[in-house]
Amino acid sequence: MVEQSQTQTLPALKGITASTYGVGNGVFAFVPGLGLFQYEPSSTATGDDINVVQPTTGTGRWLRVTQAAPTVNAAGQLLSSNIAPGIYEVTVSGDGSADYLTIYDALVAGYRRIAVVGNTIETNSFVFDDSAYYISLYLMSDIKIDCGNVDNLYDASTNGAFVEFTVNGVGNPLSSGFIWSPNTNKTLFNFLSAQPGSRLTLNRAYIDASGASPINYAAFRGGLGVSIFGDYSGFGVSDSDSLFIQADNVYLVNPIIFGGGNSCSSVIYCPTAEICTLVLPVFVNQFSPTAPVVSARFLNIDGAYNASGSSLPLYGLEASINNIKERPGANGFKLTVDGNSFVSNCYLPNGVVKLSSTSTYTEISDSVLGDLDESGNPTEGATNICNVTFTNSQDFGTGEKVAWNLVNVSALADCQISGRDVTWNGGALGTASNSFNLTINAGATNALVTNLRTNSAITNNEPSAMLGLNPIFS
Repeated sequence: MVEQSQTQTLPALKGITASTYGVGNGVFAFVPGLGLFQYEPSSTATGDDINVVQPTTGTGRWLRVTQAAPTVNAAGQLLSSNIAPGIYEVTVSGDGSADYLTIYDALVAGYRRIAVVGNTIETNSFVFDDSAYYISLYLMSDIKIDCGNVDNLYDASTNGAFVEFTVNGVGNPLSSGFIWSPNTNKTLFNFLSAQPGSRLTLNRAYIDASGASPINYAAFRGGLGVSIFGDYSGFGVSDSDSLFIQADNVYLVNPIIFGGGNSCSSVIYCPTAEICTLVLPVFVNQFSPTAPVVSARFLNIDGAYNASGSSLPLYGLEASINNIKERPGANGFKLTVDGNSFVSNCYLPNGVVKLSSTSTYTEISDSVLGDLDESGNPTEGATNICNVTFTNSQDFGTGEKVAWNLVNVSALADCQISGRDVTWNGGALGTASNSFNLTINAGATNALVTNLRTNSAITNNEPSAMLGLNPIFS
């Protein structure tokens, strides 16, 4: 009897019927290259060996219920996850064991859903005359697509096509992908002239240029309305200013960014992005400790892990940065925020939030931070800080912003107030057993400090400053 979720070849499937094996309604079988089939004993549909498989003898039909190519285990049983959202048409392997030697050959032959089952060497650009491209590559485990120093492996700049290019791997995101050794100012996936709505999707696969040594090379460049998406994808960069990902829309879930070096910066560079969202990015190896590794407009980061060898600089214009936790023994982040930006729910006791010279409205909440850096001298707008603890000394108001509002803000070091219109309401300076000092400097006009618990009296050198009730630790 055929059990649920068993893998079959097409000829074997045709030999399975209710009369010969006692198959009942609802039994499934998977045929590699075609998809998942369900047995329907009462069906009399015409067999086409694609959507309907008619048994060689007996009644009933096997009806294809999905074009997905499910992952199977060693016993041939279906697993819950799928390799890819579509059925592949042909296979590719550079050793001659598949339908074609290269992806390029399969595309030239007119196929657009391709399973890469062996390592390949690609020396030609994927450039065709279609007005629209719907290309899906399915990479089996441990597949290397060697692109050499090809410029524009895929190039949409020649005809302004609409493009949906999807790469799907299985398992470990660093198991299969593209190896690339670019020259300076070269591009792997060039979507600069692709129509708005075009996108590259990279799932459980990588693009690795970590062995290269150029500058200003891009794995992906996209124009207005063009996106790069990814789920558990990997991006390997060299020790240079790379501009590796440039797009109008970026949405990457659990990306792994590796390679790099002390001069590596601008891995994601999207200064005019409509949205740049990174969910739980992981940074490994080494990156520049001074130049931003990520620089983007409308930067949204939800969680991040820094496993590199230094504090990691990130820059966001109109940014929303949330849920970044600094692991014990790991390095922190230096977050430079610009425009109207928000930082919340971050635990970065060695991290820094820096206000740029053009910061306008900044809100920092529910976080532990090492430092607030005002050296950029922001000159307009407001900074609101609520339920935040700083581990290092602070000098609030040096940027001379219009207003500073500190609510339930604590510090574990000496602090000063130097700027005008700083209001500090609630929180603590030090602890009952650790005494630190607060000094209000001359020129900190209209400063107001109230309900701040301290271990010693506040030093006030500004006549216009006002002190409310500030209890002493008992």
